[in-house]
Amino acid sequence: MDVGHERAVGKTTANETGLSVDQHPAQDGSVEASVSAERFQWSPCTMRFAAILPFLAAALAVPFDASNSDDAIKLMQNILSGIAPKAATPEFMNAAAVQLPQFVGDTNAPAPVPQKEVIPEFVAPVAESPSAEAPVSDSKTSAAAAATSSAAAPSPVVPSTTVSPEAPVTSAVPVASSTDIPVAVPTSAVIVAPAPQSADSISTVAPQPSPIPSTPDTSNNNKARIVIYTNDLSDAILSTKYTHINVNFWNREYNDWTIDARKFQAAGKKVLISAYGGGANPTSNGNDAAEDARLLAEFVQRNGLDGVDIDWEDDPTLGKGGEQWLIKLTRELRARLPSPQYLISHAPQGPHFSPGLYSGGAYITVDKEAGDMIDFYNIQFYNQGGTAYDDCQCLLFKANGWAPQTSVFEIHQNLGIPLHKLVVGKPVTQAGVEGGSTGYMDPSGLTECFRQAGKQGWNAGAMGWRFGLDTDGTWAEELSKSLAM
Repeated sequence: MDVGHERAVGKTTANETGLSVDQHPAQDGSVEASVSAERFQWSPCTMRFAAILPFLAAALAVPFDASNSDDAIKLMQNILSGIAPKAATPEFMNAAAVQLPQFVGDTNAPAPVPQKEVIPEFVAPVAESPSAEAPVSDSKTSAAAAATSSAAAPSPVVPSTTVSPEAPVTSAVPVASSTDIPVAVPTSAVIVAPAPQSADSISTVAPQPSPIPSTPDTSNNNKARIVIYTNDLSDAILSTKYTHINVNFWNREYNDWTIDARKFQAAGKKVLISAYGGGANPTSNGNDAAEDARLLAEFVQRNGLDGVDIDWEDDPTLGKGGEQWLIKLTRELRARLPSPQYLISHAPQGPHFSPGLYSGGAYITVDKEAGDMIDFYNIQFYNQGGTAYDDCQCLLFKANGWAPQTSVFEIHQNLGIPLHKLVVGKPVTQAGVEGGSTGYMDPSGLTECFRQAGKQGWNAGAMGWRFGLDTDGTWAEELSKSLAM
């Protein structure tokens, strides 16, 4: 306590007992304190204090006569020198004018009386709540929408009544393309299809805590990936060289999917949910990017997935707000799905990186504004007509046709995007090319391109469309020979 420091040495002060206490320098330079008999007066305060003097005198074994002022003076001197030995210091004498001694440092001070511990009313015990488990479906049905290329409209996922790997799945909704190929549903399928719901019916209530992926993606940037899209999370993928599995496709109508990815993650594979796909137009339809990001992030966390892939193909909005929509979506996703615990990839088409082709910049703008939040790009080097990307020269070094400067090394050199983020996307077979378009390369030719690119420092990896065309994993096996896995 910093009390009375403004009082000067040599001044007279009055303490609460009514006694006058003089402070004056001693011969050795210290300060002595004395109680003056001439200044001793019985005030109302000292009258009350005098009542306890006989008891103090008895406790100290000091002769005391209440009618003798000299005895009172001697008793006070004994009290000051005995009970509070620091009473002769200036600090004490200053404080004496305000409060009684506190027995600080006095070995003869009375022992403190134990007090009952009082817990503040605002302190309450908090019971630990059990962590939420990821929803696990007992059903072995699959989300088996007929899928072709990512440029085709995504078919709704519907429960299947078959368990035969060879039997086609009947969809309740017409497929979007004549090239659609039914996908078999093995007994190991673990995707449970939800009932479609309108955007207005989507709940905005925050979900309960959910499991997160078992391990962060801390792999070396120089380690190649082989990504595959599938709507059938089959056990057959477990024995393949595929490292990243993109389950296609999420949109608001199918926000209630349940995906059990644990066995694939245990095998060292990353499982992501891919959003939108060809035919889905979230920007044109007026979806709020921040709300889509919230729903996607909750979906990932609820199912214990490793991240999100954005297959956005709403091209008519490029230069009309599409770029800003994608930037906002990506930023909001990353805020909710921090790196490196979660992955965020995008699947742009090769021409989206062509300088001057789109007034708004397309993915040139997206990468500039949000590229540091995107782990890698699954670039669709197919279905682009005259810009075929069907040989090593066009794919890697100099793109031809209507979308110039969009080969792998041109994108890297012109835009500064790191090579390890430029994954080459190709259809697994010719059947994966939409409407007889361009871009397919046989595995042996693609392997040769990868060897050439590897000599130039590229090793990002490959993306395949789709697993239904490579159920034995031979495409991935062939490509892995030319990649540093």
